[in-house]
Amino acid sequence: MKINTLSYNISWASQKNVSAGSEKDFVDRCKKTYKKGGIQCFNNALKLINKVGDFDLIGLQEVNSDDVESRIIKKQKHLKSFERGVIGLSIVSLIWNPLKLGKKIESLVFNVSTAKDDRPCLVLLTQTNDDIFLLINIHYPWRNEKTQKYINEISTVLNNKIMKSNKTKIKLAFKDPKTKIIFMGDFNDFKGNINVNNPIKIKSKKKNKTIKLSHNINRSQLKKNVRTCCWHEKSHEYGHFIGPGDYILSNMKNNMFIPKILKSDKRSLNLYSDHKPIINIITT
Repeated sequence: MKINTLSYNISWASQKNVSAGSEKDFVDRCKKTYKKGGIQCFNNALKLINKVGDFDLIGLQEVNSDDVESRIIKKQKHLKSFERGVIGLSIVSLIWNPLKLGKKIESLVFNVSTAKDDRPCLVLLTQTNDDIFLLINIHYPWRNEKTQKYINEISTVLNNKIMKSNKTKIKLAFKDPKTKIIFMGDFNDFKGNINVNNPIKIKSKKKNKTIKLSHNINRSQLKKNVRTCCWHEKSHEYGHFIGPGDYILSNMKNNMFIPKILKSDKRSLNLYSDHKPIINIITT
């Protein structure tokens, strides 16, 4: 079975049409280009999702509009269910095809930030027939860490937050190597620390076994072909689409890529969100 999956940071600032934060110059350009400003760029982003495919699972970060999921479900063939993860003012969302991924069994939301900002992680347990899925959507804080420290930190945060929760079924599935895991989100991993040689690892309930979550792309290819962040004007200190960081990881066979329509980094062709979406075709 193939699970067509998309992850997309859809820009809180464009949804609010506010020139603020790291998205200020992006929203400023939207306002210069369109009468509706950032709202039009946000509408462009939703239309883009439908242009690039029919999906069984979509993970969104920076959700600030009340009707995002309903608008996507209306245009997509297979998506019927959704769940939001809310921490303070920050929201992530999972939208899924229940025919392939099943019904919701249990869900968990927690903050992955140790600072004062809100960084939600949503964990959703679903089941269809004998298949158990853990669908995880994260908006990880920016870090300037070396590879192993960064990866160990994410693994530790996941393990601690899940295993210390009161979600019994999620805890059992998290440690079970038979569980089919899809872990997506904005990881803010501009260095490409998470790569085929350095996957996220979860300790299995089986002794001396680990569950590896990867997108199966090496660091150099990530930096060359999977630059999803971020839209900026020429003079901006962070540069324009210079790095990776938006991923869909899995313990199943998968093929992750940026849609062809977004291969160009030309600014005028990327007035959707300050991030590019990422697609992964996962095979169970």
